[in-house]
Amino acid sequence: SMKNIGIILFVCLSCCMVTAVDGFVVAGSRNLLRTHSSALCSRATGRGVARQGSLSLRCDAERNLYVFDFDGVLCNTVSNSVETAILAARHLWPETMQECNYLSARDAGVRKSWVGYDWSQYEADEGNEVPRWLEEKLKQLRPVATDPADLVLAARLCVSEAVTAKRSPSGERPLSAGEMVENWDFMRDVLLHKYKCKRNDLLDIFSAHEAAGKDDIAHWMRNNPLYPGIDETLRGCADELYILTTNEQDFTNMVLQRSGVELEPSRVLKASQHSKAQILTELAKGNPEHRIHYFDDNAGVIKNLVSDLFLSSRLSVYFASWGYSTPGQKASIAAWPRVRRVELKDLSDLIKTD
Repeated sequence: SMKNIGIILFVCLSCCMVTAVDGFVVAGSRNLLRTHSSALCSRATGRGVARQGSLSLRCDAERNLYVFDFDGVLCNTVSNSVETAILAARHLWPETMQECNYLSARDAGVRKSWVGYDWSQYEADEGNEVPRWLEEKLKQLRPVATDPADLVLAARLCVSEAVTAKRSPSGERPLSAGEMVENWDFMRDVLLHKYKCKRNDLLDIFSAHEAAGKDDIAHWMRNNPLYPGIDETLRGCADELYILTTNEQDFTNMVLQRSGVELEPSRVLKASQHSKAQILTELAKGNPEHRIHYFDDNAGVIKNLVSDLFLSSRLSVYFASWGYSTPGQKASIAAWPRVRRVELKDLSDLIKTD
């Protein structure tokens, strides 16, 4: 009868029915599950894995891969960079830099706030080979320095400006750190021409002094500390981890190892500010099953990354607020919705929960 035919059709359809609930696929027929599992899971998340001996299908979540910039995110190398730049400038322009011995912090256009409002810290080492006032002023320029050559140039500029101001009968003042920061992209080429030097020569002399400084390991480590808590954060990271460094890879590994962080050499990648996007692209292509989380303090690099169409779907970008950045750079980054600002105190929890 028609009633019996209807019942038979209902039973048959029920046996073959497939239902998808909350990412799981349940089938009344093993054959149907085998036939359609791949398509169903692809529709849900893009990939799927069938559990053996079960009628369900699990769609795996993305795995995490963390990538950190080294200088300014993991390691505070500014003291080492500034000290080495001053020594390199003394080597290049001994007569000009000798004037440091006769300048005081009050001649140099520095701020009391840079030393915790304790002016005596400037006066304690006046006349030293690396005077505190020059060190602190150069630190303010670190966010706009594209490489150590910029700091070498800036060291001479700061001394020249202070000498000119001290000798000025009209009370002329030296350029402030803020003025130098705002105009550095223009000033860089002007200074290279004015001082009759080449960028590569500055880098070579800087590297030579940096290598010599490593002979005193204790002093060198004091000048290149990891930021507080970074060692524990890296050791506690259970996901895959890479580090991008503009320094030499051996230097980076040595700093990490002396802080108790062991990484395979292949996980420490040499990078320039201009090559980071390409390296991250290669990591993304080589690890298609991972979501990449990248941490940097460089506003220019971050802007390039969030503008990259390929990386936009593969990369989560984090701004390390404790690194080297100016107030203006921090303000501009705050306006970029795809960038998440991270405080140092929150980094460990972020890695554990993301």
